[in-house]
Amino acid sequence: MGGKGRAPAAPDYVGAAQQQAAASRELTNVQNFANRPTINTPFGSQSWQTGSTVDPATGQTVTSWTQNNTLAPELQQALGAQIGLQNERSQLASDFMGRVEQEYQRPFDWQSLPQMAGLDQTTSLNTQVADYTPALRTDVAQQGVVGGFNFGGPQMGVASFNEAIQGGVPQYGLQTSFDPMMSSLRTNTQQSPVSTSFDPMTGGVQRGVQNLDVNRQFNPMTQGITSSLQNTSVDTGFTPMNNNIRSSVPNIAVDTQFDPMANDIRRSVQNFNLDARFTPMIGDLSRGVQRESLQRGLNMGDNPALPQFDSSYRDTVAQSLIERMQPVHERQQQQLETQLANQGFTVGSEGYTRALADLQARQAAERYNALDTAGNEAQRLFNMGMGARQQAFQEDVTGGQFSNAAAQQAFQQGLSANQFQNQATQQAFQQDMAARQAANQTLGQQFGQNIQSANFGNQAIQQAFNQNVAARQAANQARGQQFVQNLQSANFANQALQQGFQQDMAARQAANQARGQQFGQNLQTANFGNQALQQAFQQDLAARQAANQATGQQFGQNLQAANFGNAALQQAYQQALGATQAANAARGQEFQQNLAGNQFANQAISQGFQQNMAADQASNAALNAQFQQGLSAGQFGNAAANQAFQQNLGAAQFGNQAQQQLFGQNLSQADLANRAAAQAFSQDLAANQFNNQALGQASALDLARMQAQNNALAQQQSLNQSFADQQNRLRQQAIAEQMQRRGMSLNEMNALLSGQQVAMPQMPSFVSAGRAETPNILGATQMGYDAALGAYNAQQAAGANMLGGLFSLGSAAMGNPAGLFGFGR
Repeated sequence: MGGKGRAPAAPDYVGAAQQQAAASRELTNVQNFANRPTINTPFGSQSWQTGSTVDPATGQTVTSWTQNNTLAPELQQALGAQIGLQNERSQLASDFMGRVEQEYQRPFDWQSLPQMAGLDQTTSLNTQVADYTPALRTDVAQQGVVGGFNFGGPQMGVASFNEAIQGGVPQYGLQTSFDPMMSSLRTNTQQSPVSTSFDPMTGGVQRGVQNLDVNRQFNPMTQGITSSLQNTSVDTGFTPMNNNIRSSVPNIAVDTQFDPMANDIRRSVQNFNLDARFTPMIGDLSRGVQRESLQRGLNMGDNPALPQFDSSYRDTVAQSLIERMQPVHERQQQQLETQLANQGFTVGSEGYTRALADLQARQAAERYNALDTAGNEAQRLFNMGMGARQQAFQEDVTGGQFSNAAAQQAFQQGLSANQFQNQATQQAFQQDMAARQAANQTLGQQFGQNIQSANFGNQAIQQAFNQNVAARQAANQARGQQFVQNLQSANFANQALQQGFQQDMAARQAANQARGQQFGQNLQTANFGNQALQQAFQQDLAARQAANQATGQQFGQNLQAANFGNAALQQAYQQALGATQAANAARGQEFQQNLAGNQFANQAISQGFQQNMAADQASNAALNAQFQQGLSAGQFGNAAANQAFQQNLGAAQFGNQAQQQLFGQNLSQADLANRAAAQAFSQDLAANQFNNQALGQASALDLARMQAQNNALAQQQSLNQSFADQQNRLRQQAIAEQMQRRGMSLNEMNALLSGQQVAMPQMPSFVSAGRAETPNILGATQMGYDAALGAYNAQQAAGANMLGGLFSLGSAAMGNPAGLFGFGR
């Protein structure tokens, strides 16, 4: 069974780590040598020197490196010239220190500057205006107005015919009380023995009542009704009297000619010629700078050719790696099969198949990594060729950039000199323009004063024009008043004609009212005939309704008799039903019997009450018919009295119309007097308004004079402000010039020191060697130990499985020896 065996010894990790460190140090030395090549370019060369030295930190001997950069003779000469030029500029800037010290030793001279200008206190503006309100006239004399007049009062009353009106109709005594017969009601019933069996007696129930014919034929008597009346002709012709109406009023000519005084308005002001000729000094500007020749192309004829990716080399490397990998994969599969057999896994089992599949997946991944490594190797070979070509291209680019940088430096120097000259020319131009602007401002001030003088003259002409317009407007108002008076006179004549028209129309309306009265009397006569026919119709209708009521009463009596018989049968049925129910609830049955007996007695009393009430209703119907006849006679008497009242009312209206005409005439006279008083009031009001307008004009003149004084003060203030601003600008310009004079030497020195510095040429870069991985000695050692330990564990697991099986058999034998060996069957 292979024996117990021993666990593998632990590997020497310290030795493996030392081997790993030695390999890493050797790889670093190789990379240092690979990354320090000697570089030769058109600008010079770069080389390295090695030496031996002691590392002060570890005390070990290490390799030291020294880098040497050598420029081409022409470039070395140019670098020396640039350094010399920079030294000369620094020396020149150092010589400026004396000037700077001398300029800053003198304090700032504030006394020689123009004085700062200020504004005097503003002259007080005139804000007081003369008060003309005491002279204003605010009251106007009231003129006498006719507030009332005496005239004959209208006829307020009409002869009353109240004594002839029949206000009541004889009332006939109605029977309003009925004997309720409550004393005869039976409120208790003698209890009788209850029978539990009963005869429903449904065969004796009366289910039909004799129906009597009702008279439905009435005589409407519509043939005797008067449906038309004689229509009296009405006078519709009125005299409009419109021929005498005055439809026009003489129009008074209005003065529409005003003197505009436009010839005296000043429309022009003396214009001063401004100095618009500035010396542009553009002839002194430098517009051109010497252009240096630039290198715009690269000579790449001597550069290595562009490399191509070699796929055959990649395939060769991959095939070599896979061939070296194949024996290892076979040994790994043999070891795994041995390990699975030792662990008890049979060929084809699930565990055995899964373990082989995992190994095959790892081996496939390793083969894929080999292909990837081959591709990386081919890519590295391609990158080396591309790096060589790129290095040659960078050398060409660096040479062209150095030549262009030198040309740019020469261009910048020429440009700076030209800019300095142009700045001086611009300063001279600005000073000349400022002087001419000051002269133009003076001319502009004179022009403004001329405009204000012309405006003052035009305002005076405008005032005269306004006064002329006001005078002509007053004349037109007078003509307008004459026109209003003419219009009022024409209105008075038209009102007289209107009064005649109204009187004629009133007379014709009175005639039409008489004809209307005749028509009303004819209408009333016809209505009286129709009412008589209506009365005969009502009487016939009442007789037929009385016959129908008698028939209905007979039907009701028959119905009540049938109901009484049915109630008796129902009572017997209830008694029989109550006897049956008494077996279940005796007391309830006794109560229902008493109640049924009382209801029967009450129904008999109710039947007697209904018969008495029907007799009384028949008596009341006869009395109502007699009342209706008395009412009709009273209405006929009232109609006659109303006709007399209407005739008296027409006479009174005719008298009131005459009084109304008199009232209208008096009202017209009073209105004429009131209009005359209103005209006097308007004239007085116009005089007061004219006085107030004169005061308003005086106030406006005072206000205009005050505004002119305030405008003059404001103009003076503005001139003072302009002078102060100009004085302060001159002072500010003087301060700026002294500040520029003091700092000019220092600025020039800074310009020399901060000019273009000497630039060192840069060596072209190259593709450095990449860091390669050292052999993983520690990992390999650990993997060997893990493999030995796995084999040991598999051996131990097989022994444990064997012992476990033996122990299981022994336990089974001890627990059931007969069953284990087949005994007892």
